Amino acid sequence: MRRRPVIYVHLAPEASSFNASFALCRRLAKIGYEMIYIGPPEWRDFVLKNAFGYSTFEPYPSITENPKNDEGFWVRWRRRRRRLKRERDTCSHALRALEAELRDARPVLFLINPLIMEWSLPPLRCNIPVITLNTTLASTFSLDLPPVFENLAPSDAVGWRERWRNAVAWGRCLGSAWGYAFFWNKIVPLAHGLAPHRSPIRSVRALGHKVRLGEYGPCLDALEFVLSPRELDFPQSADARKRVYVGACVDLAREQLAFDWSDLSDDKALIYCSLGTYSAAYPHARRLFAAVLEAVERRENLQAVIQLGDAAQAVEFGRISPRIRLVHEAPQLEVLRRSAFFITHGGFSSVREAMLFGVPVAVFPCWLDQAGNAARIRLKNLGVDGDIACVTSATIAEMLEELRSERIQSAVRRMRDAFENQIDCDNGIECIQSLLENHRGAESGPLSLPRPRRGDKRH
Repeated sequence: MRRRPVIYVHLAPEASSFNASFALCRRLAKIGYEMIYIGPPEWRDFVLKNAFGYSTFEPYPSITENPKNDEGFWVRWRRRRRRLKRERDTCSHALRALEAELRDARPVLFLINPLIMEWSLPPLRCNIPVITLNTTLASTFSLDLPPVFENLAPSDAVGWRERWRNAVAWGRCLGSAWGYAFFWNKIVPLAHGLAPHRSPIRSVRALGHKVRLGEYGPCLDALEFVLSPRELDFPQSADARKRVYVGACVDLAREQLAFDWSDLSDDKALIYCSLGTYSAAYPHARRLFAAVLEAVERRENLQAVIQLGDAAQAVEFGRISPRIRLVHEAPQLEVLRRSAFFITHGGFSSVREAMLFGVPVAVFPCWLDQAGNAARIRLKNLGVDGDIACVTSATIAEMLEELRSERIQSAVRRMRDAFENQIDCDNGIECIQSLLENHRGAESGPLSLPRPRRGDKRH
């Protein structure tokens, strides 16, 4: 019996990245591909329960350490050195193991997050076609576009003032990425008596491939799948030659928590408030939750589900109205189906899911690409954005009134239609099938999208 063709997937190990890719991978599995994810051991069960394969490379046995408060500087220094060396050896071992596995499995395609460029080396060395899988709206350096880390939107006609503004924003962004990489890859190893970490850029170029600059630093320059409809992005980004917008990328089949709706009414508008997985890292999270609580308690026609995550405990807010549910975790897709408004940090997965269900959003960006997502929401009239550091109940009330406007409601309906029309990720499926057919027997590596002729329709 002939084995099914295999596609490997390697993403940053976080729930939002995995969930965003599941819709595309389910379609690929349905049409006959075997999907195998790569990642650390702790994510094995999460992926396996979604009916995909999983491959992990166990780290070397850890060294038992019992640090004491009275240890001297050199004792702590030696411990940090052992840990850094162990992490480096583990990574080298995993890369060699992955290359050996790929040579044995001979997958037809390797999908990889562009931020983890070092992990693209094994498939490139094995001459396996590579497509980068972008789980955000991060782009390539261009003075015509602001980076996704900034709450800025481009204009239709870009002049020198806007290019200068973008240059300053890109300078901050790339300077931060370079400084972070230099500190951890050069300064920290040298300070612990280890050789500096070697950048994968030279290795990628030595294999005959190119590198581009993005918001997070250097990335493999290959055909890029963006896990979103193109309607959600800036037109200037959407027209990039090497970008394919896959589709809605919301996995409606994913497992959801059980939720008790008995205390909530169908007659009142439901507000859903969530700051996502990393809510505890946002210093003003509790301020936002308190503002939403106060705004809802003052209006009898409103009710709310507030997902606190690890940022706060329900007991911290005292007695609250029965119209408000404070939960540690909520089944986001199920709650959004019933919601009239969504108050969010602007994480890309949360924004996509809100648009699929036609829910206008109030965005309070906290870090990274959330600012750029808020700029797109504002530009396309899909919601409003605010400053979480100074939010009040009056702010929330004003935002909710604006979200009711026909300008926003009609824009959200149009975006919902675009998402529903692309729920099956057909753009990505068709592109993969076409490219694999065209590249069969040809030189492999990062796949490229042929430049369309004038008048051709892009994905």
